Amino acid sequence: MNIFSFFKASSLYNKTIVKYPNAIVLFSEGNVYKNTKIPLLVELSKHTHIIYLTLDPSDKLLLNPYPNTSSLLVSLDFLGSLFLKRISAKLFITTTPGLGALALKKSKNIKHYSNYMHAPVDIHYYAKFSFDCFDSIVCCGDFQIKTLTHLEQQRDFPVKQKISLGVPYYDIMLQEYSDYPNQDHTTHKTILIAPSWGNSNFLNYYKKDLIGTLLKQDYHVILRPHPQSYKHEPMLINSLISKHKTHPNFFIDKNISNIESMKKADLLISSYSGMIFDFIFLTEKPCILFDIKHMGTNFEKQDIDFPSWEENLIPKIGKLVSLEDDIDITAILEEINSNQETILSNIRTAKNQISNFGDSSSKIAEFYLNKLGELHG
Repeated sequence: MNIFSFFKASSLYNKTIVKYPNAIVLFSEGNVYKNTKIPLLVELSKHTHIIYLTLDPSDKLLLNPYPNTSSLLVSLDFLGSLFLKRISAKLFITTTPGLGALALKKSKNIKHYSNYMHAPVDIHYYAKFSFDCFDSIVCCGDFQIKTLTHLEQQRDFPVKQKISLGVPYYDIMLQEYSDYPNQDHTTHKTILIAPSWGNSNFLNYYKKDLIGTLLKQDYHVILRPHPQSYKHEPMLINSLISKHKTHPNFFIDKNISNIESMKKADLLISSYSGMIFDFIFLTEKPCILFDIKHMGTNFEKQDIDFPSWEENLIPKIGKLVSLEDDIDITAILEEINSNQETILSNIRTAKNQISNFGDSSSKIAEFYLNKLGELHG
């Protein structure tokens, strides 16, 4: 943020908050989180003005804001942080962790800071002190409340308000998945391979020809590389595509949406990523996960003495395999096939642990509007 942008944003913000003193600030990192932000923004803007702050110059809400919404581009550099430290409002909402501890700075003129969780994973692998400075946390499920409470007790920190209300982007995904036409199935089973990228991409470590093995066994294989893989590991992706592109049962998915591939697939192969929860919750089908440890050490896990929710879940929804193992993919698929009923039961149990699945945005908006009323009083 340059000095001109700083004064322009400050002026626009101050004029807006004077005109709408009960405006809620909604802070976003950009388009990548649009399905997390938009459902809540739509619900909140029916009742009060929203000041939408985004770090993303290409954020579509900058050019086409929703009704009853003002949008501003900000940054986390020196002037951007100064802007955030000077703003005033009753309620500031974000999914960005690390308030007051990492890049996101606090303002003494904000009455209440709240974080709502954007993914159904536990707290263990967030950076340390990610949530300690918030006044309230809207959780996906009770498992996050349990872990956050444990951290408060470990650190003797003030107790935050914590409430379990769900994941807003599932409101959109469930509707999209339900509306998308069912795919015609052949006698071929379809495997979706959707790795993460960089250090979390199992294809960087598992050197056997997994795709070739599946194709030889008459499976249809859909490879859906992570969008960052095309930018950061093009040699790996291009070599896999080049090797198998002529096979009639090999397909590459470059679509922005993953709905079509999930509709077609009978099973997912991946590593730890948000994709696995989208897949099992929407399709209620199993997955094979390569066990790739999180890189780094500065995680909340250091102060937690029990396994994360997903670490307990993942072995129950298919098969967790080691990179070091000489895996027999055929045997693993046969094992999963013979345990379909148990796996389905485990998936549905886990989905029930996500509050208000597919209908969370209105519940979260109600919580924040009630909070706004308390702050106004």
